[in-house]
Amino acid sequence: MRPNRRTPRPPRKVDPAYLRRVAVWYLERWNAPPAGLRRILMKRVRRSVDTHGTDPDQAASWVEDVVQEAIAAGLTRDDLYAEAMVRTLRGRGASARAIRARLRAKGVEAQAIDDALTALDADSGDRPELTAALRYARRRRFGPWRAGPADDDRRRKELSALARQGFSFQLARTVVDQGPDDREAAEDRLWDARV
Repeated sequence: MRPNRRTPRPPRKVDPAYLRRVAVWYLERWNAPPAGLRRILMKRVRRSVDTHGTDPDQAASWVEDVVQEAIAAGLTRDDLYAEAMVRTLRGRGASARAIRARLRAKGVEAQAIDDALTALDADSGDRPELTAALRYARRRRFGPWRAGPADDDRRRKELSALARQGFSFQLARTVVDQGPDDREAAEDRLWDARV
């Protein structure tokens, strides 16, 4: 019995109408900042240039026009994307430093990130970084959620993990030094600051 092998279809030749359809299709499914949409469309352009010999400069101007149309229509905006991602990442226990780095890598403007963090942290109560660190610790079973005793090696690993997530050493130590007796207070803090 022969395996079912299909030859992949060659990429489509891009034109403005095709790029608009791709942009709408993509934005219907996923939230993306303008830089992300631009990156997705340019990927299609590069494939078309390699296969069909499309003029790259003309196609890049089409991409820019489509991105500007999407911005004007309100389909993609840095502030909305930053707001949604900050809420999601804070809910997972990400530090402000890690959130900024991740969103900057996606091409989101720094002002939009700062505004989203400020707005969410104002709603989260006092010490939003501590709350985020506790969320991360609960996911990883650190600090008050630790099952076994806190020997030096385990404590060092927990501190390192929190530091890699962008939390300060002082904050990481505060979380890691908590034990099972502090679990109820930590849970109450997370309940009060839920996003």
